[in-house]
Amino acid sequence: MLLKKVYSYVGAKVFSDQMDVGGIDKVLLLPVASELSNAAQFENRLRWVTHHYPDRDRFAIAGSVPGSIPTEGLQNYILNLQATFNIRAIKCHPVVTGIDLSRPARKQWLEELVRSCGQCGLPLILHSGRNNPYWGGRRTNCAALENLRNINFSASKAPVVIAHAGFHRCKMSDILCEGMPLLKNLLNTHDNLFVDISGLTFEPLKVVIEQLPTSRILFGSDALYEPQWEAVILTLHALKAKGRRIEQDFIQYASVNPRSLIFEEKKHVKYSADQVPSVP
Repeated sequence: MLLKKVYSYVGAKVFSDQMDVGGIDKVLLLPVASELSNAAQFENRLRWVTHHYPDRDRFAIAGSVPGSIPTEGLQNYILNLQATFNIRAIKCHPVVTGIDLSRPARKQWLEELVRSCGQCGLPLILHSGRNNPYWGGRRTNCAALENLRNINFSASKAPVVIAHAGFHRCKMSDILCEGMPLLKNLLNTHDNLFVDISGLTFEPLKVVIEQLPTSRILFGSDALYEPQWEAVILTLHALKAKGRRIEQDFIQYASVNPRSLIFEEKKHVKYSADQVPSVP
């Protein structure tokens, strides 16, 4: 199991200790719907997460959308998760969930997901990158950055965060020649678009820090796949290597931006028991 590479136990105490070492006081947990899961199965996963990580002062929780939810049912499904679990964001992981964004129908699905998150007032965290060997090369392009080129992210007024800055497992040559110009164009086009730096190795991380404004970057650790404190140290070293304001910029990445975009209390829709939307 991939998680065993870093942790033998994944309870709240383990995460809290990691957070304390890294100076992090609150995190967003991102459970992801698997390719074969339906609405009921993913909701069971969310119940497990909320049970094992009950401290909402430290652990905010995101929802996810199974690929089996039809385009026209996305908003009602998200509203149901919001009302039932008080989620603070939606995570879309096209590779794990089996959403091939190179297909026109799935691009339409993603655009509706963006719009629905905006209607619900929830940030969308969108995995992007390629070349994950766990899938044996079968899903190399599912979440490739070029598939996001024509997505109307401005359909949502809520933040959309491209995880891994769109460079998960990308080669440096691809990042410099194709990825970064495309990413800059997306950020210039959509004011509500941001990136996180989770899972980036040192060289891609330096490129992102050097070429993107601090106001568009969020810190992420990609736990459970690496210790959180290592991601903190890596980011600090990258800031130093690029001659940046180490303390000020890290605070912007890890505190100011996440607080305003994700953790700040907003007015959420509240439902009585008979008003919760049904899930298709």
